[in-house]
Amino acid sequence: MAAFVIVFAVLNRIFRLFDLLLSRLTEYRQDAFAHRLGFGRELRDALERLALQREQPVSPYFIVFRSTHPILYNRIRRLEQLEDAEDHRRTLNTNPTP
Repeated sequence: MAAFVIVFAVLNRIFRLFDLLLSRLTEYRQDAFAHRLGFGRELRDALERLALQREQPVSPYFIVFRSTHPILYNRIRRLEQLEDAEDHRRTLNTNPTP
């Protein structure tokens, strides 16, 4: 019985880490979806306001083992990268090379 409890506790922690990782990846996918719908700038502005209003956890332990959401600054940076890529794509489409 004790071995079962120990094995279950270890497996529970491992699956919890995977669950947290998938949750954070889902947030990035949702941000990309919002960007594709045309709401990327509005989402980025809202995330910036949230980042200014509340304190962000800095502890790597908390972020890896407890946080269900990515760090706001990483989400903002990712949205900026998506906007830059979209602007670059538009530039290539408007200026065809011979």
